[in-house]
Amino acid sequence: MTISFFITGLPKPQARARTFFKPGMKSPTTWSPKSDWFSACYHKALENRPKQPLDCPLSVDLSIYLPRPKSAAKSKTRPDVRPDLDNYEKAILDALTQAGIWADDGRICELHSQKFYADAAVKTGCQIDIKKL
Repeated sequence: MTISFFITGLPKPQARARTFFKPGMKSPTTWSPKSDWFSACYHKALENRPKQPLDCPLSVDLSIYLPRPKSAAKSKTRPDVRPDLDNYEKAILDALTQAGIWADDGRICELHSQKFYADAAVKTGCQIDIKKL
């Protein structure tokens, strides 16, 4: 069984959690900001989720397509600059977990991720392929 779908949009890395105090609070509050990209991932995952969350060992492939900056050479196909790949992974996997694709992201035993520059053939976004192992 394979679940495959493409999320169109501008990929954004997971923002760092923020901790703050409010007057009168005994303990700090932590808030993790969510982006439009997180929302796009969540809603596309809802459309493609199985009837029951996957609760078995999984393999996940992510191909992330980013806009090409004007300063990047046309021959360059891979963005080797910040943001880090793992921050993109975190945003996508958290959205898929919240959407109920799998019971828990701890079920992911294999993760293969790549960053590319988008071109005329492929829009910005992310191709996701999830397989049972």
